[in-house]
Amino acid sequence: MSTTTSAPDESLVGANQASVFKGVATLDDILKIEAIPLEDRDIPETVLDAFKLGGGDAGDNEALVFIPDGENYEMHHRWTFAQFIAEIERTAAGLQAVSDVESPTISFLLPNLPETIFSLWAAASIGKVNPVNPLLEPQQIAEILNAAEADIVVTINPVPGADLFEKTIAAVADVPSIKTIITIDPARYVGGLKGAIGSLLGRFKAKAPGKRLVPFNQLQKMAPSTPPVFTKKADDVCALFHTGGTTGTPKLAQLTHRNLVTLAWAATENRVEDLRRRNFTGLPLFHINAVTVNGICTWIRGGSCVLGPPQGYRAKGVIPNLWKIVEYYKIAAMSGVPTIYQALLDYPNEGIDISSLEAGFCGAAPISKPVFNRIQKKTGIRLLEGYGFTEGAGITATNPFDGESRIGSVGLRQPYQEVTIFVETDEGQYRHGAPNEIGIIGVRGPNIFKGYVRPEDDAKAWVPDPDGGQRWYNTGDMGRIDEDGYIWLTGRKKELIIRGGHNIDPGVIEEAIAKHPDVDIVAAIPSPAPRVGEMPVAYVTARQGAQIDEETLLAHVQPIIPERAAIPKRIFVVDDVPLTAIGKIFKPELKMRETDRVVTDLLTPLLPDTPFTVLTERHLTHGQRTTITLHKESVDPQTKERVTEALLPYSIEWTLAAAR
Repeated sequence: MSTTTSAPDESLVGANQASVFKGVATLDDILKIEAIPLEDRDIPETVLDAFKLGGGDAGDNEALVFIPDGENYEMHHRWTFAQFIAEIERTAAGLQAVSDVESPTISFLLPNLPETIFSLWAAASIGKVNPVNPLLEPQQIAEILNAAEADIVVTINPVPGADLFEKTIAAVADVPSIKTIITIDPARYVGGLKGAIGSLLGRFKAKAPGKRLVPFNQLQKMAPSTPPVFTKKADDVCALFHTGGTTGTPKLAQLTHRNLVTLAWAATENRVEDLRRRNFTGLPLFHINAVTVNGICTWIRGGSCVLGPPQGYRAKGVIPNLWKIVEYYKIAAMSGVPTIYQALLDYPNEGIDISSLEAGFCGAAPISKPVFNRIQKKTGIRLLEGYGFTEGAGITATNPFDGESRIGSVGLRQPYQEVTIFVETDEGQYRHGAPNEIGIIGVRGPNIFKGYVRPEDDAKAWVPDPDGGQRWYNTGDMGRIDEDGYIWLTGRKKELIIRGGHNIDPGVIEEAIAKHPDVDIVAAIPSPAPRVGEMPVAYVTARQGAQIDEETLLAHVQPIIPERAAIPKRIFVVDDVPLTAIGKIFKPELKMRETDRVVTDLLTPLLPDTPFTVLTERHLTHGQRTTITLHKESVDPQTKERVTEALLPYSIEWTLAAAR
């Protein structure tokens, strides 16, 4: 590792940058790649093998750059591929030395640090890694660690103003399988007297009754002098990712080396001409996107990951200085949720050279077409919407850089993945859908996970092939595929609420509200929201003879729901909720009602002298569409402009009409 405030060596960047995304423009280009069978491709066996391939023989290309401070972004730490791989191998050897089992499961609760990356791939190389969202509460963390049967957990030292160490200690108290806690010292990146004092206090305050406490720097010293022998194979499970929402019963997806490596190899095949590329990572490293898109996809082709501060995009100074960071480090690509790109609109890039930035990948939550166009026009970034999920190693489709980017579509499937639409028949079976027919999205291929840890979760994850072939993973997402192979999402059959890329299980909200003795029926649904895409809301009916109100119910659920993001923004007490013929809550209709409410509340103060109605209905192409009808003879330009501006931040498909 080297530390510097000067710009990294230009020879490791590539001054005349050719496009990193060349090669795929249409579905035909993907079919040309697939003309060579996957088994005839020389694909690395494990993730560590993939890194060694990317580093080449010399290993002096830059692999990792870490920016500890978003305001003092010139200060950075740098690792070549040789140093990067050596850190992973030393960490792996140290983990083996402290492990009580041959192939341990190692969980981590960490912010974005270089040691997070070393721990992640070291754990995957000798056993299984289990990345855990550090924002969860101790009870949720304990449930995940127990589900993973974790042997070791890695976290940070006590840090002023943060409670992650204390939260980890509280969680592992309920996890008997964990014997050892590895602690990383984030203060070492602060520098000077402040950093030295922070490191000293962190070591002094770190106490873990009944557990073995090992500082990370000591862990590496405990490793044998000879490198460890790695015996993992392509089909060995190397990662257990928590999925299915950040609340509710833990679902752990088992990903193999083959899943991760093949995905990264296929997603970047024929797309990289200059291998020495920098991709910025600001998304959390417990999430599959940062792990694969910014990580393995970068390193397998010899690129460089520029890792933002520990809090990622949330860190002080990152968003205000992101254009300067792009200029300084000559960033070629970045990934983010829509809220990140919308926030960047507040910081003009005039006078800053961001010509190196060829693409910004966008996913995890819907983005409105007007906002999409505004971002591209104002920043000049080629914004590429994509689609992926944990069970498929993170990427299933992206809009092609060299082809047509269809706004609202998540693009073309990745090479060697198959994507289909399943339409349910009257007999309760499934058939493959025709072009533009809406149904459940099914995916199969070498990227699809081995299954969930719990058999009861796994049993519901698959759809038999109607033609008798291999089974398909049931994504639970609704969509359609057009004649050119572009995939369009139209909704979700699985009912997760996605708040700015944050998955929320509505069942947890419903369970908490239902504990109130005066509640009869409760349904939690997503409500359209600016920037974050969706917010959780709930509709409730009262038991006969009971009187309840929103304020009482909100006060009731706040101490029960373990995560703040899942606390509903509103709880509406209504006379009835829509039900199916057999008495089940019909959430699609409830979602349409909620969209009507949001749009009506938004437009009422804007159109005080114009009567209007709002009606959201199911739509064959978009899933649902909202019609705003002005009760007048025509729609004047000023009114249309006001309505358009008001709905700009919302991902709502809408149309405006006039009728007497």
